[in-house]
Amino acid sequence: MTQPTAPPRILVLGSSHTVALKEGHARLPEELRAALDVTFFALGGSLISHYTVDAAGQFRLRDDVAPALASQCREQARAINDGTEEVDLAPFDVICLAGTFNGLDPMIRLLPQVGVDGMHDPDTAAARGTLLSPEALEGIAARMIDRAIPAWDFTALAGKRLFVMAPPLPFEKVLRPEVGGRLGAQITEEIRANPAYVPCIQAYLADLTEALQARAGMTLLPQPPETLSAHGILSADSYADGAKRIGGGDQPDRDFLHGNARWGELFWTRFAPLCAAA
Repeated sequence: MTQPTAPPRILVLGSSHTVALKEGHARLPEELRAALDVTFFALGGSLISHYTVDAAGQFRLRDDVAPALASQCREQARAINDGTEEVDLAPFDVICLAGTFNGLDPMIRLLPQVGVDGMHDPDTAAARGTLLSPEALEGIAARMIDRAIPAWDFTALAGKRLFVMAPPLPFEKVLRPEVGGRLGAQITEEIRANPAYVPCIQAYLADLTEALQARAGMTLLPQPPETLSAHGILSADSYADGAKRIGGGDQPDRDFLHGNARWGELFWTRFAPLCAAA
């Protein structure tokens, strides 16, 4: 008698964006949940950035982390992850990073603050005070991509499927003055005045996707298009309503970065077939 094939073991490593994935996983139909053997490991804020993958395949704190910060990381890791401080990656077939890199966010924030020759009209460029050549913008984009690729020992991950979940683009409520403030006003003006804004973001996404695959063997999982607003570079607010904090409770209404359980459920629906192919 043929033995049933065990589902691939999946590890989700991430920041507060992991909450939506964990809640979304719980909402999946039982049959689909049973086909996904998932373990979550998360830390809030930027603490996850102080972890690395070593040559032995351990996801652990870097040795150069200051003692006080290391203590904070360990304390929060234990509180959030049932007493676990680090993870042995050997048993897992699939590893997905969730919210551990900035994705498109740096470019979305940069363009409304500068003038780019050939992209912005001269008056806009002059008013912003900082004028970049297209070559300078390309150089900045290249450095952003460098920072997006984890400085891990990837030899320890040979044979595993590696994915990076693009965190949600800022939600549309960032355009409301009481939520997004100056950033929201800048994005609003850029969408109105710069027809090249969205194509530039899309080109950056293509370059980022290519670099992650070529330099780290990581497949970028783009944001599902149905979660985007009409602007194309912002997320629809319905996928943020009721989003939760990593330590419990709701995200404040002014939060425009975190998805909710519905967003997480949609992600898993899209991601599951890729996992099954691992």
